[in-house]
Amino acid sequence: MTPDPLVPGQSAKFNVSGTLNNDLIKGIADLRIQFIDSNQWPIGNPYYQYFNKSFPAGTSVSIVAPKVDVPSNLPSKYVIEVVIEAKILADIYGCTLANSGK
Repeated sequence: MTPDPLVPGQSAKFNVSGTLNNDLIKGIADLRIQFIDSNQWPIGNPYYQYFNKSFPAGTSVSIVAPKVDVPSNLPSKYVIEVVIEAKILADIYGCTLANSGK
């Protein structure tokens, strides 16, 4: 992600990549980025971006989220949740969490 560390109230760019076990279908699969506080409550609204290309299982996947709004009320301790999912199908294909802050 750029910048690192994040700056509250500004935008950040996320590069997300990996190899998945499931087919991703464009227009259905999406990337979700959410900020969460230390009490596990969401901070602001999640960022969503649909995949504009389909990927068969076993293929390397890469997606760039060019402008993710970083909440202006970002606390000193927070978690960034990055998920590749098919929200309308309630399927999660991959996820990662990163603890940040002091």
